[in-house]
Amino acid sequence: MRHIVQLDKVATQRFLRALPRAASDQPQWLLVQGGMARLSAQKGADSACLSGAQRLRVLERLSHRANQMDVYFNDDLGSSAWVLSFEGQRLTLVLNAQPWRGFSGDGQLLSDLAKGPDSARDVITAKIRAHLHWQSDLTPKAVAAACAISQAAAEQGLARLAAAGLLGFDLTGGHYFHRVLSFDLGKIDTLYPRLKDARALVNAGAVTLIGTTSGDVKSGDVVHRVREKAGQITCTCPWFAKNHATRGPCKHMLAVEITRDAEHG
Repeated sequence: MRHIVQLDKVATQRFLRALPRAASDQPQWLLVQGGMARLSAQKGADSACLSGAQRLRVLERLSHRANQMDVYFNDDLGSSAWVLSFEGQRLTLVLNAQPWRGFSGDGQLLSDLAKGPDSARDVITAKIRAHLHWQSDLTPKAVAAACAISQAAAEQGLARLAAAGLLGFDLTGGHYFHRVLSFDLGKIDTLYPRLKDARALVNAGAVTLIGTTSGDVKSGDVVHRVREKAGQITCTCPWFAKNHATRGPCKHMLAVEITRDAEHG
C-alpha cells in the first residue's frame, strides 16, 4: 500500500464525523485539500477509492483521543488502511475494495503459501518460529540472516506465519511484529479454498508445464491455459476472466506455481 495522506487531529475528526450514516456500496474518492479531507463522487489526481464508507464510522468514537490519522491505499486491489495514532499506540483498520467479501487471496499471500515443497516449507517455518520472541521489528533480511536462510525463503516463511496469526504487519514502519492470535498453524491450507483446490489438481497430475512460467491445467473436461504476457500471468478460466489480478491468482495459476517449484526448485 502507498501512503496517501496524514491528517492532524482536527482534520481527522471532521472527516470521520462527516461520513455517511446510511450503508452504501457506491465507490467514492478521498480528496485532500488544504490539509482537510472529504469524500467525492469524482476521482482526484492522487486519491483513494472507498466503497462502503460507513465502515469507517467505527473510528469516530476514538478520534478525539487520536493525534493523527494516516491513510494508505493499494492501487491494484482497491483496499485501504486507516491508521489512528495515539500516545505510544496505533490502531489500523483495513478495508477491502468490496464490503461484501473478505481478504482471502488478495495480493501475493496465496503464492507465498504455495511456494516450495511441503517438507522445505515446514523446516523454514519451524526455524523462523523458533526465532520469534515478541520482536516489534522483523524484516525478511534480518530474519534470513538470523535463521541462515535465503531472503526469499524468509519472505515466504513470514507470510505463512502471518497467515497463521503469529505475526502482524506494521504499515507505518514497513515491517512485521510478533504477536499471537488463536489460529491453528496446521489448518492454513484449509482456510484458502483456491490453494486447497490447486494442490488437488497437482496431486491429480493435471498440470503440464510449458517453460518456467506457463502451463496447461486440465480441470474436468476443460484445459485451462496459464500464460505469461508482458510480465503478467493470465489464465483462460472464467474466474480469472471475472477478477483478473484484483483477487490474487486462480487455482490453475497456483497449480502451475506449485508444479514449477517442485520440478525446478
